[in-house]
Amino acid sequence: MKKNSENIIMEKDLRTDTLPGTRYKIFQDKDFFCYGIDAVLLADFTAKNGGDFTNAVDLCSGNGAVALMLGWKKKSASITGIEIQSEMAEVAQKSVGLNQIKNVKILKGDVKKISETAEKSSCEVVAVNPPYMKRGSGRRSKNERKAIAREEILCTLADVISAADFLLKDSGKLFMIHRPERLSEIQKTLSEHGFVTGRIRFVIPKKGEKATMVLIQAEKTGSQTQFGQKQKPEEDELIVYGADGTYTDEVKRIYESEK
Repeated sequence: MKKNSENIIMEKDLRTDTLPGTRYKIFQDKDFFCYGIDAVLLADFTAKNGGDFTNAVDLCSGNGAVALMLGWKKKSASITGIEIQSEMAEVAQKSVGLNQIKNVKILKGDVKKISETAEKSSCEVVAVNPPYMKRGSGRRSKNERKAIAREEILCTLADVISAADFLLKDSGKLFMIHRPERLSEIQKTLSEHGFVTGRIRFVIPKKGEKATMVLIQAEKTGSQTQFGQKQKPEEDELIVYGADGTYTDEVKRIYESEK
């Protein structure tokens, strides 16, 4: 990746945190969009359901949290993170270097021009934590870098799914975390690009409350599918907090550092 005086990130501007479920350190910059529980849950969901894949791509990679966590959980696989914002990609690259990770690389790239960054049908798994909000919906952050991570300014849902279609081999799996209110739109767009939804997992803050996120697993069929015609996907719930306000046992296990 080319660097210039405008996008070089200074070490003094960064803090280091330990990535959940790993022993890796990750650089974070408060002026950028820092990873949250959605990235942690997506990485775990992907690792547990992706099978014995050898190549995976993390789209909209941000500071590389999902790519790094996948790299830890799947040490025999090659993981590529693709991020459009140069500064964010640079921060992720610094984290890879800090931990001396051999099976993860970060590339600057545009999902709308994915063929310029990666090869067609080059992986078995794609993970993505895309911008959740449609452009112009809600209040935009005054921080443009954060706005790009939250809102479909530089890429849309269809752009992301199209990129996954390009990257995946037939029968490859796409893993996504998104907002439940856009689930029907997500499933329809997946069908239009030849994916069948296999599993849906709703993320619920506390038992009895409405879901705030949804984890989706879809398989590439190689041809356009008829939305709603396939077998209903498996659905279940992941509850984040117990009655006492602490993480549930399942979430605690996800956050625990593995040896």
